[in-house]
Amino acid sequence: MTASQWARHYSMLANFMEATGPRLTAPNMQAAAVGLPPVGGGDSGKALLQVAPGDWTWMQDTRFVYFDKHKASSYNGQPGTYVQIGPRYNIGQFPSSPSGPVLPTAGRT
Repeated sequence: MTASQWARHYSMLANFMEATGPRLTAPNMQAAAVGLPPVGGGDSGKALLQVAPGDWTWMQDTRFVYFDKHKASSYNGQPGTYVQIGPRYNIGQFPSSPSGPVLPTAGRT
């Protein structure tokens, strides 16, 4: 996890605490957290962070990736990086495919 990802998580936790108000208790925080709007997701390129009643999984979406040993990394320019396939998917809304997701063919990354 990168520093910017840690910062997003700490910001979300701070939002939970602020939304709770002056009486910071676990039940009050739980009640206030479900009223906060989601952060990220969609075309933002960042994980969707949100909680809902009965669903306290913080990250609500994910992505399909594969490792391309030839594609240059955006981090250091060296060969080898993870490549996202398609958009991010909300949990429980993954597309169904008998053969799995379509991967790029050899020579095309």
